[in-house]
Amino acid sequence: MDRLLLHIITISLLLLVLPFNAFTQQSDLLYKRAFFKQEAYSVARAKIVSGYEANLGTDLKFGKIIVGESPVTVVVSIDGKRKISGKPDVNRGGYSPARYFIAGGDPVVCSVILPDKPVELSNDDKTRKVVVSEWDARLYSDNGGTSQSLIMGATLSIGGKEEIDAGVYTGSYNITFLYN
Repeated sequence: MDRLLLHIITISLLLLVLPFNAFTQQSDLLYKRAFFKQEAYSVARAKIVSGYEANLGTDLKFGKIIVGESPVTVVVSIDGKRKISGKPDVNRGGYSPARYFIAGGDPVVCSVILPDKPVELSNDDKTRKVVVSEWDARLYSDNGGTSQSLIMGATLSIGGKEEIDAGVYTGSYNITFLYN
């Protein structure tokens, strides 16, 4: 009886192994009969955003300036005032500190890196230059801390009449916002 049971178990095991071997051989045969093999290449992307955003509200404007024989320095302060040295300010208007608005969902805590060197502004035909330096800024919290405002001023240095032409002088500068 034990011998009969051993034969039945052996036959059962063979029946289980044979179909597996036949499937493996058939799979290998299909792969060998294939005309070609192709792999596809793809790229996965994700953009991670900070959730905070800084937007320019007002450009830094030094306004209209009358230049005499000697060099002139114009300061636009963060409190919105303008001071001209070397010549009295005749208040021709058109000046303002730069204003940025920083917003985010959570309370915004940030700091700012101002330009670390002077920036040149040039006239339309790029033949004459003036220099902006001595950057100053202050951050203000708004809306219970969910937004902030940055007010930024600077100093403009202008040569005398011989070094400068009348016209509009423009240039760009970079500031960096660091969110905590």
